[in-house]
Amino acid sequence: FAFMPLYSSVTELKNSIHKENVTLEKNKQTQNDFSSLAKQYEEIQENSKTLEQAFLEKKTSTILETIENIETIATQRKITQTLTIDPIPEPTDTKILSSSVKLTLQGTSGAIFLFLADLENLDYYISINSADFTKQANGTYNATLKGDIYWL
Repeated sequence: FAFMPLYSSVTELKNSIHKENVTLEKNKQTQNDFSSLAKQYEEIQENSKTLEQAFLEKKTSTILETIENIETIATQRKITQTLTIDPIPEPTDTKILSSSVKLTLQGTSGAIFLFLADLENLDYYISINSADFTKQANGTYNATLKGDIYWL
């Protein structure tokens, strides 16, 4: 009968150790979750910076810079271009806004395709929805591009 209190104490100690192990394991898991969440947060922050760079800020200086960059590319490629951007809409519930853009180009087919490649390599997100190419009698081409440009 002397073993009963000792057995009871050992059982309580065993249960206590088990509970502590469970608690310790939960704490480790929570710590791992926090570490994982911190890493994911850092990745999201880095990706959001990249994403924000792709969308233009709704500021006059940024709009003018965008137009100047497109004009510079056209000049470098010896293309005549006309750019029309609809007014930027007033902010809504969504953070990203879009405006319709129309770009009319005139030049050689090679120059127009190089212009398009340069346009695609800009840091801005411009979505081309339609493109119309026509050959002129003098051997040059006219291209009309319609799409959307996105703003923050």
